[in-house]
Formats: sequence, structure tokens, C-alpha cells
Amino acid sequence: MIVGEIATIALAGAVGATLPQANTASVESLSSLYESGSLLAALTSFLSLDHVFHSPWFLTLTLVTATSLWIVVAEQVRRLRAAWAQRPTLAHFQSAPFRIEFERPARLRVEEPHLKIWTEKRIGLTGSVMLHLGLLLVIIAGALRALFGSEALVDLVEGETLPPITTGWGAQFPGLLGKPFRLEDPVVLTNVKVRHYADGDLRDLRVELAVQRKHGVELAELAVNHDLKAGGGRVFLGADFGPAALLEWQSPNAESRREAILLTDQGKRGYEATSSGPNGLRAHLRTHIQTNGDHPKRMEIRVMKAGALLFTGENWVGQAMVLPGGEQLVLHGLPFWARLRGSHDSALWLAYAGFALVLAGSVIIFTLVKVDGCVAVTPVGEKEKVFLALKPHRFAPLFTERFQQLVRQQNGSPISGESHPVEAMPMGIANFRPASMNPEPACPLATPPPCAAKLRGASICGWLLVSLLLSAGCHRSAPDQARELVERYNQVVAEAYRRGDPKLINSVVGPKEGRKITGLIGVRLDLGLTLDSQLISLEVTGAKMVKDEMHVQTRECWHYRDRKIGTGAQVGEDSLDVYGMLYVFKKTEGAWLVEEIRFTSEPQISRKRTTWIAERVAPDDVASPTKAPEIQKP
Repeated sequence: MIVGEIATIALAGAVGATLPQANTASVESLSSLYESGSLLAALTSFLSLDHVFHSPWFLTLTLVTATSLWIVVAEQVRRLRAAWAQRPTLAHFQSAPFRIEFERPARLRVEEPHLKIWTEKRIGLTGSVMLHLGLLLVIIAGALRALFGSEALVDLVEGETLPPITTGWGAQFPGLLGKPFRLEDPVVLTNVKVRHYADGDLRDLRVELAVQRKHGVELAELAVNHDLKAGGGRVFLGADFGPAALLEWQSPNAESRREAILLTDQGKRGYEATSSGPNGLRAHLRTHIQTNGDHPKRMEIRVMKAGALLFTGENWVGQAMVLPGGEQLVLHGLPFWARLRGSHDSALWLAYAGFALVLAGSVIIFTLVKVDGCVAVTPVGEKEKVFLALKPHRFAPLFTERFQQLVRQQNGSPISGESHPVEAMPMGIANFRPASMNPEPACPLATPPPCAAKLRGASICGWLLVSLLLSAGCHRSAPDQARELVERYNQVVAEAYRRGDPKLINSVVGPKEGRKITGLIGVRLDLGLTLDSQLISLEVTGAKMVKDEMHVQTRECWHYRDRKIGTGAQVGEDSLDVYGMLYVFKKTEGAWLVEEIRFTSEPQISRKRTTWIAERVAPDDVASPTKAPEIQKP
């Protein structure tokens, strides 16, 4: 039962560490978990896999485990008291793994038998008790945390104050019987310090906080994985941070609106976010952070409306962007933001005490072993019969050399130390049969009853079933995965054409296909155009693995139209096209990227003429190209 409980806790820990958890993961990670396979999504909802350590079933498991450990600890304490008070006798060494009886010339010159029994490192008996007691305390602390603990998180911008109220936190995760987390004093995020390596990885992240206590302001610096003890709990710094765009939307027919948009990490010190403005406007924001951690001074902005690109360019802090409809977008600043996590756990000291006992018990178990020894000498005429025994309570094979040394010592020298007369012993030496120096087990290993084997088999089958269910939810079939990859590629690349932003495609294409798409987007931007495309239908007609590549064949129907940058007006004819496509995906650094795309049949294109003329030259005239371009599907 204990093995099953430990295995279940280990499985729960693995699930909690593998799947995104509501109190630590980002919104994007949680959304991908909920939108994954239907079976995994159902298991997540039913078993609370997105907050494993706060779920009722995990609390029940900890309570059952605590009960089992309590029974074990109570039994071990009883055995410890009995073993500690026990005084070894000669009969005690009948089951000793090391024992031998031999004769030697008489050395004591006495007529009465002599006996020496000793015990070493009795403290070693406490190791197992301390280990299990520590585990019990850790389990109880976990149960108390799940019941009464609370956690919270909030994203703060430099200069922003976290008030001492529960609603000041962005998200709360109290225990089943816990209260929402709050601090007793206001905390101000005064500064965020960040440094990167040359390759873009985060090197160091620290924040400066000002705790406004009653007796005055207390300054503190907080680093990742360090805590600040504040009234009501502890505050941690997470690894989530980035620049925040302080924007102001101004409209001729509406009041101005200010907002702080938190840009999130996209890798290589690049950060992106989206802001919704008045009249259906949508601004896509992007900026980079320097290696030394200086605040960015400008930001790349693309403003779109209903799929049309109205503006693209870089804005400096303090600069206003005037849009075609009369709206303005003002960038007031680019401070940093950081994520703080709050935690209140009244049983934390109990967990630390448990871990200390577990560590101490483990050290005692493996370094201090109780050993009972016996040397008995019985005169037999001109000779002496010698009985030697050594009984370690654990790791008997490690004491072989010591017992051999004891035998050599008694063969060559008389007994030293305190001696006891045989009459004080309940048994005589004659009752012992000669034994070899090889260890012998005290009793044969018992064969488990049939019911135990059945239970063990049922347990294994249960874990296999759970593993299969999770695998079925996490790993979709090849056609489903192929369709998902193609849909993701089409969605990202279509949005890149629509925004005129080739940087978006880096997550879905390899270098060869990326250069081709980047060139086509650049040509359209030079002409003052963007391509607005909509996928009408998608059918996966084949999917197979070829070496380390995945080949996916599809039949697709698309609707295309060119739009003028700045107004969004359609330029030229729209087109309804049908393609037979072959996608060649290759796995690079754990992600499937498109290496090549080929037509498997002649494309069916309804548009008779293609717009390849700069609108800045002839804004109201659409002419036929002097040279037909190569057909390229976005």
C-alpha cells in the first residue's frame, strides 16, 4: 500500500511538473492545454490536472498517505523503545550472520568461562524512525498547505504600487479552506534590472521594491528564486518580465483612452503584444531589449482594421502616430514590468522540519549501523573453545572484513576487556552449533500470498491504463497532427502577408522557404500593398514520414485580395483559388518547420490579372503586369 501511495504521489508530481499549472503557467500555456486533445481536455477538467496540488483528490491522497505513515511511525517507535532497552545475551547471537567456533591453546589459565558482549552505535536505530517521521511531517505540511495555504500573482509596471488588499493581485489561488492572499503594507516596484547573454538568453533579473511600512519606507532588492518576507506572507520574483507600452488612443468622436500593454517574450530579446483601439483599430507592437538591459526607446507598430494594414513604422517615446481616420496613437513610455508571486503557508516550518528529519534519518541509516558483538571463551582441558559472533542490523556484507579481523585477533591474542561468567547467561556455549564465516539469513524470504500478487498486478494494470489514457490525449494520430501543422502554417503565414510582417513566419518555416516568403512580402510592401487571404476549405489527402521529414498532401481553397496600405481599399480583382499542395516538414530544435512547398497539380486561379503596380504611382489605376509573376501560395 505504501509503495502504491508513493507511486501515486510521484505520478501526481510528474503530472504537475509536466502540465501547465494555473498558479504558475502563462495564459497561452493554459489555453493550449485546454485546446489539446479532447481526452486530455476532459481529464484535465475531471481530475483538475491544471491545479494538481490544490485538487481534492491530491488532498485525499495526502491524507491517506499521512495515515499510513502515522501507523508506520507508531510501530517503529514501539520497536525502537524495545530495541533500545534490550540487552543482548548469548542467545541473541544464534541468528547472527557472522559467527564461528574454534579451539585454541589455553591462554586465560582459568577454569571458568568468560564472556564479552558489546553494542556499538545504538543511535543507528533511530534512523528509520526519523526518516519516516520526517516524511509524515512533510505530508502533513502538504495537506495543511492544500487546505489553508494561498498563492497569488500580479504583474507590476515600474512605478506601480501593489495595495495591501486582496483585489490588488491579478489572480488568487487559495486552498480549499484558505483565504485570498494579501500583504499588510503597500509595495512599490521602483526598478527592474535585467541583463542578457549575447545569444539572447536571460542572464540576471532583479527588481527593487519599496515597502511602505508604518515606521517608514524600507527598500529591498529581490532576485529570481529569492523571497521577501512581508507582512502576511512572502513575495517571490518570477522569471516573467518585459517592456510595457504606455499608450494613449485619441479619437475625434470619443474620449481618449490610456492603457499599459505588457509585451511578452518571443525569444532572442524580442517582445510583442497587441492593443485594441477605437473604431475597430488593432495595433501590433514589437520591440527589443539591449543586452545591457537598457529600456527601449522606440517600438515597431502596425495598425490594422478589418484585415487591412493602415500604418507600419517605428515610433519613438513621446511621438504621436496619426492614422487615416483621424485617430492618433501616442507612445508615452516603455518602462519594464515584472511578475510577483505571493505565498502564504503557515505550515512551511513544518515542511522544513520534515525535510531536516528526512535528511538526518537518511544520514544515520547509511552511516551509523548498530552492531552487536560477542566473544565467549570456555576452558576445555589444555585448550579453550572460542565462540565469536558479529551481528550488524543493516548492510551485513560490509562487515565481512571486520569479522575476519576479529577472528585473526582472537586466534593470536587473549581476550581483552570486561568478561562475564557463563552462569549469568541463560544458555551455554554447548547449545551453539559450529557456523561458517559466511552470512546466513535468519529465515527464508516469505512468498507473498496470491492475493498480494493479484493486487500488485491490478495496480500495475491501473497505472498502465492511466498512462495509455494520458498518451492518447497527448499524442494525436498522424492525420490530425498533419492537419494541425498545416493549419498553423497557413494561419501564421496568412497573418504575415496581411500585416506585411515577415518576422512572424520564423516559428513555422525553415530558412529556404522563409527567404522566399520574406521576398514576396517585401515586394508587396514596396508596391504599397498587403495580401488579405482567407482559407475557405482544407482537406488533408495524405500524410507520411520519410526519414526525418513529414510529407503532407492537401487540397485547399483560398480567397485572395490585395489591399492598399493606409486605406485598406481593395486593389484589383479578388481571386478564388484551388490548390493541390505538398508540404515538407522537418523537425528543427523540437519544432516542425516547413522546408519546402510544392504544387501537386495545376493551380485553379479565378483572377485574370495580378496587381503588381505601385499604388503610390497610379493610385486609382490597376493595370496588367508587363511580366506574369511566378505563382506562389502564401
